[in-house]
Amino acid sequence: MDWKTRKDRGSYWAVHKMLHRGVLPTAVTYRTVIHRFCQQHRVDDLLVLLEKMLSREGCKTAYNQVIEKLCGLGYTDEAYKLLGKVLRTASRVDSNTCHILIESYLKEGNPLSSYKVACRMFNRNLIPDLKVCDKVRDRLMQGGRVEEADKLMLRFVERGHKLPQLQRT
Repeated sequence: MDWKTRKDRGSYWAVHKMLHRGVLPTAVTYRTVIHRFCQQHRVDDLLVLLEKMLSREGCKTAYNQVIEKLCGLGYTDEAYKLLGKVLRTASRVDSNTCHILIESYLKEGNPLSSYKVACRMFNRNLIPDLKVCDKVRDRLMQGGRVEEADKLMLRFVERGHKLPQLQRT
C-alpha cells in the first residue's frame, strides 16, 4: 500500500471514527474526504459517508459539493436522489446546487429531469434562475413537451417575474 492510499484511507477512517463517537467533523474535513473519493471515482463510499452525514445533519456545503461533484462525474441520477434526501431531511440546499443539476441533465439531453428539479425548487421556495429555466423550456419545446414548458414559465409568472420574449422563427 503506497503513502497516498494510506493517507486517503486514514482521512476516511478519521471521519468515520468522529461520526461513530458522535463528534461532527468540520466542513473542511468533509470536503477533503469528498474530494478524495471523487478523484478516485469511489462513488459508493461517498454515498455511504453521506448517509451518515444525513443521519447526523451534516453541513450544507458538503451536500452541495457532493451534488456538484456527482454531476461532474456524470452521476446525475445519484445527484438527484441525494437532492431528494437532503430536501426531505429539511436540510438546506442553495439554488446554485440545483442549477448545476439542471445544467447536467440538459447536457445529457434529459430536459424532463431538468424540469423536475426546477419544480422541486419552486416547491421549496427556491426560485430558479430565469436563464437556466429558459434553456429548459426551449429543450422541452424541442422535444414536444409544450405542456411542461408552459407550466414551468407559469410558475415564474405566479411569483411576479417577467418572462423573456419568445423569438419567432
